[in-house]
Amino acid sequence: MDLLHFLDLFFNHSFIGLLLLILGIVYKLFPPKNVNSFYGFRTGKSQKSKEVWDKANIYCAKKIIEIGIFLTILGAINLIVLPNMYSLFSIITVGPLLIWVIVKTDKHIS
Repeated sequence: MDLLHFLDLFFNHSFIGLLLLILGIVYKLFPPKNVNSFYGFRTGKSQKSKEVWDKANIYCAKKIIEIGIFLTILGAINLIVLPNMYSLFSIITVGPLLIWVIVKTDKHIS
C-alpha cells in the first residue's frame, strides 16, 4: 500500500474525528462573545448569565476537541482492524459522545 492510498484510507476512517477536532479548535479560538440563541452551547442553564455562558462554552469546546482526538484515534484503529468498514466505530459512537458532552457540560455549570 503506497502512502497516498494509506492517507486516503486514514482520512476516510477518521473523517468524523478530524471534523470534530477542527470544529472544536475553531469553537475554542472563536467562542461566542455574548449569550445568544444562534451559536454556542445553548441550554437553559448556560443562558442564565454571561459568566455561566462563558464557562459552558469554554468547557464544551475542550470536550469536543477531546472527542475529536478520540474518534480520530478510533478511526485509525478501525483502519487496521476493519479496513473496508469506513468510520464504522466513529459513526456508531459520535451520537452518544455528543450527548455525553451536553450532559457533562450541563453538570459542569451546575
